[in-house]
Amino acid sequence: MSRPKIVVIGAGSMLFAKQLLVGMTRVPSFQGGELCLVDLDAAKLAVIEQVARRLVAASGANLAVTASTDRRDVLPGADFVILAFADRGIHFRGLECRVSAKYGVLMHSGDTVGPGGIFRTLRTIPTALRIAGDVAELCPQAWILNYTNPTAAVGTALRRYTDCRFIALCDFHVMPQYKERLLRLCGLAGERVPQELLDAVHLKLAGVNHFTWMTDFSRGGESLFPALHQALVREEAAEPGYRAVRQLMEAFGAYPTLFWHTVEYLPYFQGRGKSPGSYVADLWDEQERWRRYDRFWADMRGYASGSLPIAELSDSIHDTEYVLRVINAILTDAGEMFYINVPNRGTVTNLPDEAVLELACRVGQGGYQRLPFGPLPEAVVGVTRPVIAEHELAVEAAVTGSRTTLLQSFLVDPLIASIEDAQNLIAELLDAERDALPKMWQH
Repeated sequence: MSRPKIVVIGAGSMLFAKQLLVGMTRVPSFQGGELCLVDLDAAKLAVIEQVARRLVAASGANLAVTASTDRRDVLPGADFVILAFADRGIHFRGLECRVSAKYGVLMHSGDTVGPGGIFRTLRTIPTALRIAGDVAELCPQAWILNYTNPTAAVGTALRRYTDCRFIALCDFHVMPQYKERLLRLCGLAGERVPQELLDAVHLKLAGVNHFTWMTDFSRGGESLFPALHQALVREEAAEPGYRAVRQLMEAFGAYPTLFWHTVEYLPYFQGRGKSPGSYVADLWDEQERWRRYDRFWADMRGYASGSLPIAELSDSIHDTEYVLRVINAILTDAGEMFYINVPNRGTVTNLPDEAVLELACRVGQGGYQRLPFGPLPEAVVGVTRPVIAEHELAVEAAVTGSRTTLLQSFLVDPLIASIEDAQNLIAELLDAERDALPKMWQH
């Protein structure tokens, strides 16, 4: 695979486009290859294509760039297919968070579980499976690398309904950056973290994407959990969220690694109960995301037209985009360790074998090899199993159109307070998202 062909479906992704385009010009194993950009919005695709061409020209990279609004035009011969698509993602995410709040469900992110995650699954899975069908027909040996949320649900659908090779991704637990953040939080390192310290630190984490738990954080056999706990105590006066993290760490014996997502998986931060906690989840900030969106496209149009120097974009990107690192590890047989989302297959010994979990894996030419983990604490398992069930049920509903299965996916979610709330939420969201859902939901 000396000349890899990489297809990006959803090339206008605000979260990944800049890093991905710059990274493609930098990674040596991509030289002589082809970058194929796909987006249904022709105007935005033209901007992204022009930025890519300017980056290639400025860097002198040996990289062909093509673009199409029809993925079937570019899929033949693809080695890697990156999924980063969304249909009016900001609009629907904001809508789902607002409607859910009417029924007492506060979604801080709204893209993975709860009413927002379930309805995003309904909107996303049919497209993901159609793409997988095209991959199976036109480039059956290609790896599908999914960035589209809810990534565990997409992985579940690919596992259940296709034979495609896939890896589902999240760019939070990127090493060594994640270790560096932890060490700085604990006060064990400054801005520059010595390599010898990074090498000496061991951590162990696993779980469902956006609901992962760290069970070991140590150096030379000495646990760093006490230092992490002290850091949370120190920070909680200024930020109540740190108190909630500390409470979870103390109660579950493990550290919730993505707290702003974790709050949506647990009922403790909804402001309910006779003694509600000091931290109550706030709603996802739709307006701030629209401001970021506007800035992103203003910048990209500037880079495309030349009114902004292309070197400015290149100089602003310091780390290689995570998905490109994974692709490079496959191309070069690097055996590099990544946290990726794949079927469990006994790695976490007390969670279902077929559950799609975020696990430490070594990635090389043959794909990935899961690293041993063992059991999660039983309390963590107790709150994780409903999440797995919710994903499985939402995916099944997305494929079958069963309203009973859709209702069940709501009822296993711990934030839903009553069957009537679930039914009303479903009815309101089905009506509000009618034009974005398959016709089987329009009756």
